[in-house]
Amino acid sequence: MDNALGAAPSEMWVDRRGAKRVVEMQVLVLGYPRTGTSSIRDALQILGYNEVHHMLSAFINPLEAELWLEALEAKECGEIWGREKWDSLLGHCQAITTTTTKAMDNALGAAPSEMWVDRRGAKRVVEMQVLVLGYPRTGTSSIRDALQILGYNEVHHMLSAFINPPEAELWLEALEAKERGEIWGREQWDSLLGHCQAVTDAPSVCFSEALIATYPDAKVVLTNRDPDRWWGSFSTTILPWMQSRWYGLTAYLDPQVSGRLVPMTRRVVSALLGDLATLTEDRAKTAFNDHYERVRALVPKERLLEYEVSQGWEPLCEFLGREVPKEAFPRVNDAAQFQERLDKAIRSIVATFVVRKVVPAVVLTAAAAVAWYWTRGRF
Repeated sequence: MDNALGAAPSEMWVDRRGAKRVVEMQVLVLGYPRTGTSSIRDALQILGYNEVHHMLSAFINPLEAELWLEALEAKECGEIWGREKWDSLLGHCQAITTTTTKAMDNALGAAPSEMWVDRRGAKRVVEMQVLVLGYPRTGTSSIRDALQILGYNEVHHMLSAFINPPEAELWLEALEAKERGEIWGREQWDSLLGHCQAVTDAPSVCFSEALIATYPDAKVVLTNRDPDRWWGSFSTTILPWMQSRWYGLTAYLDPQVSGRLVPMTRRVVSALLGDLATLTEDRAKTAFNDHYERVRALVPKERLLEYEVSQGWEPLCEFLGREVPKEAFPRVNDAAQFQERLDKAIRSIVATFVVRKVVPAVVLTAAAAVAWYWTRGRF
C-alpha cells in the first residue's frame, strides 16, 4: 500500500514520461531548502495555484524520482533539458518549490501530514467539467486515471481523501447533513471540490443529485456494470473491508489517519446501500439500479454518457471532445489488487502500533521491574 517515506498507493503513481503541459507554469520559487519553501508551497496552494511541485511531490509519486535523477545526471554531463522534457515532468504544475522536510506516512496511503490541506473556506480555482457518477467497483479507478491522462487536473476519487485525511471530516459532515435533509450549496461544494475538474467514485457518488444541480454545465459519465458482476466484485472487496473488525480497529490504533477515514468510509457505504448489518444481495442490487435510474432522470441525454470501461477510449473521448491518446486505456484496481492492498495496509498499521506503542511500554515495564528487583536486592 505504502511506505514510510510518504508514497501514495502505487496505483495512483503517475509515469510522466511523454506527458504534455496541461496548465501554465506561473511561479518559480528558487530559494534553497530550509528557507521557507514548505510554507510558500502552502501559501501558493491557498492562492489557487494548482499544483505546486515540491520535493514531497516526488515522495508521493516515486516514479518522478527516476526522471529527476535523469535530469541531474544530464546536468552533470553538461546536457541541457529542453521545454519538452520539462513539460513532461512539470506539465501538471502551475508553480514549483522545494524542501527536504521529513516525510512520514500511514499505511492507508495518506500523504505526509505537513502536506495535508484543510479545505474549509477554500474557493473554486478550476472549472468543474466532468462528474463520473457510477457506483464504486464499476471502473472508477480506471476512469480516474483516464481523465488524468486526458488532462483533467485534478480528479477526485476516494483515494484523494485517503491521501488528505482532513477531507474525510468534511465528507462526513456532508453525509450527516444529507441524512438530516439539509442541502449543501455551491459555496460548500466549491470549498471541498474547488481544486477539481472532475470527480469519480465515492464519496462524490453519494451526492449525485446535489452535484448535478450545483454544476449544471459539467458533463456526466455514468460508469456501469452488469449488476451481478458488480455485486460479485463489491461483495468480495469493499463490503468485507467495511465489515472487518480489523478495519475498525485501525481507527483506534491510528487516530490521525484511520480515525478520520474509517467512520467516513463506513458511512459512505451505508449511504449507498443502507444498513450494513442487514444488507442482502437483493437490497444492494436494488439500490444500485435505483441510483442509475435517478441519474438518468436528472441529466439531459446530451450531457450524459453511459459507459463501461471495457469500451476503452473512443466513446469517452468523443463525448468529452478530446483526442484519443496513443497509450492504452488504464486498467487498475481489480479485486485481487484491492484485497492485497487492504491486507498489507491493516498489517502495517497494526505492526506500526506495536512498534511505537506496545514495544516501548513492554521495555519500560521490564526496565522498571528490573530496577525494582535490583534495588530490592541491594537494600
